[in-house]
Amino acid sequence: MNTALEAAAAGAAQIRKWNRKRTRLEVRSKKPGDLVTSADFAAERAVMEVIGASFPDDGILSEESGHSGNADSCWVLDPLDGTTNFVHDLPDYCLALAYCRAGVPVIGVIHDIARDELYTAEKGRGARCNGSAIKTSGRSRIGEALLAASGSSGAGGDYWQALGRAARVSAGMRRSGSTVLDLAWVARGSIDVAFCRGIKYWDYAAGAVLVGEAGGRFVAAGGGRFAPQFGQPPENFLCGTVRLIGGIHKHFAGGGKGTSPR
Repeated sequence: MNTALEAAAAGAAQIRKWNRKRTRLEVRSKKPGDLVTSADFAAERAVMEVIGASFPDDGILSEESGHSGNADSCWVLDPLDGTTNFVHDLPDYCLALAYCRAGVPVIGVIHDIARDELYTAEKGRGARCNGSAIKTSGRSRIGEALLAASGSSGAGGDYWQALGRAARVSAGMRRSGSTVLDLAWVARGSIDVAFCRGIKYWDYAAGAVLVGEAGGRFVAAGGGRFAPQFGQPPENFLCGTVRLIGGIHKHFAGGGKGTSPR
């Protein structure tokens, strides 16, 4: 955990640095709706240097550089989640770092840089924000639940229809542009359920530890068990408070038509 905190701080410092010199920020498109900047690469290098100095034999999976090294003892990094928000000077962006042992994430650190909120979790030791314990909301009524959704900007009509169904039976739907922050907000109880579509491992590994340690639960988008595991392809899942997660998936999957909020 000490190394994770040191590495996250080094990466966040680079993002702050580039935020102060926006006129020099280099931006390119990896594909439509998917940007990468000089801030992403600078933060990635800073994090990897700290990890390499402390654990040179560990593997690293990063969004920008891919995977190298040991898969059984591996760090998973998204140096700047919400890059498009960052480019547009919106505050919803962060750095996410997880440590995985035997393919399972056991340490998670998320730094919400604009708000200066540091989320930390270690398997079996609870979840915290700026040192204070956090828990999922515990809400049980879908009609009172605030939902979040993330996924590709090029998602098909079925995705938007599913969001519309869920929004109609809940207290509302939010799209922050950062899957990582959605999961952090689930862990602290601000968001009750997050729906994640086509999500890469670096977008949810750190958040998976947070949500689990905060008392939340993951399910596959169509129902059934979902267990975060290193090396999986892009995933569709929901996570949130236990009292809601068992039944709300039907609204995203297309079931529950005509069902009134509990």
